[in-house]
Amino acid sequence: MDDIDEFYTTKPREQVGRDTFARYKAQVRAAGLAALEILEGGEVDRIYCDYHDDFVVRKKHNGTYRYEFFQVKTRAKASQNWKLNEIFGLKTQKKHQLDQKTDDVKNSYAGKLLQHTVTFSSSCDQVVFMTNAHLDDIVEKMSESMAECDTKNQYVKFLADNFNECFIVSSDAKLAESEILKRIAKFRFEVDVQCIKEKNNSFESDARTRIYQFSEIDLEFNETRQILVSLLELVSKKTSGVVTSFNETVIDSQTSIDINDLLDLLSISREAYRSLVAGGDAHAIKSASVIQRTMSASGASSEEIEYSSRCKTDWDVWLRDNRNKLSDFDLLSITSKIDALLATMLGNRKSLKLGELHPMLKQLMAELIESDLAFDITPPLLLGGFISALVRYKA
Repeated sequence: MDDIDEFYTTKPREQVGRDTFARYKAQVRAAGLAALEILEGGEVDRIYCDYHDDFVVRKKHNGTYRYEFFQVKTRAKASQNWKLNEIFGLKTQKKHQLDQKTDDVKNSYAGKLLQHTVTFSSSCDQVVFMTNAHLDDIVEKMSESMAECDTKNQYVKFLADNFNECFIVSSDAKLAESEILKRIAKFRFEVDVQCIKEKNNSFESDARTRIYQFSEIDLEFNETRQILVSLLELVSKKTSGVVTSFNETVIDSQTSIDINDLLDLLSISREAYRSLVAGGDAHAIKSASVIQRTMSASGASSEEIEYSSRCKTDWDVWLRDNRNKLSDFDLLSITSKIDALLATMLGNRKSLKLGELHPMLKQLMAELIESDLAFDITPPLLLGGFISALVRYKA
């Protein structure tokens, strides 16, 4: 019994591995949450994991790529504020400032981030120090001065005066102060970030909110858990392994996450999504998800899902083209008949079978012809109208 007591009461000589793993998991959560912004279909189109930095956000703007570099640094005690020397390698005590070494700045957390503003001068949008803790007053004031390019702050002035020595290798490429300050202004902090906290972190709720915010997909609890586990596994996979071939294809495949990866996580057909995007659907993720989930519940094949998505796209195009050609009364009459069919077909069911829908669509087609409302509508177009109504109903 004494040996057992001793086993539990004796402290281990080190727990570096546990601490390192906890910090790694925080980095994975942060990258995973950032990746979900791709769902918005805006500027963010790719996230790089542990390549050039903890993670990098790529944005496509006016045909060019811009990058945001993130370092994720956590404290075991989130209540312990970050000090200037810990982030920038800068000394705050006057008696030590005469011995300030530029190498300390260059090799600091901030120094490694600021190097990106030189290495990727034209494409680096910003560099970010992300943490679960807060900053002390000196760092807060320096952060404000950096954003304002204010060299009256002694630490910003030191950084500006020694920037070339710290970050510029060639003497021919020395930067003027104005250019240096532009690069310094790209540095920013994200503090008290909830999703990277070790205990009671907000990752699951934040991720579910983002999935809904960016895609309008309202997931059930079990669906959310399964998707988020897969998302973290995906980030871990993209973070592991040494990159040996430095070309776009290999780097994108080995280290990054894009829309195709997220479509797979959400069990959405890539082809269906692309078809909807090509048709100008502003909510392509939502539409694809509704079609996929409703039809999959009935055992529909991927071919049926992709065909239905293409039909919806064709319907949306037809509707846009005919808004100014047909009267509102005619268009409303057509869509109301489709809505009535949807109500009859679905009722309280969550699934949809094309086999059961086919005779009903034929009957509706006959009604439109008899009422002089068919115009140039074809059965596939009518199916597209039905799918479009389904998406509106489920939205």
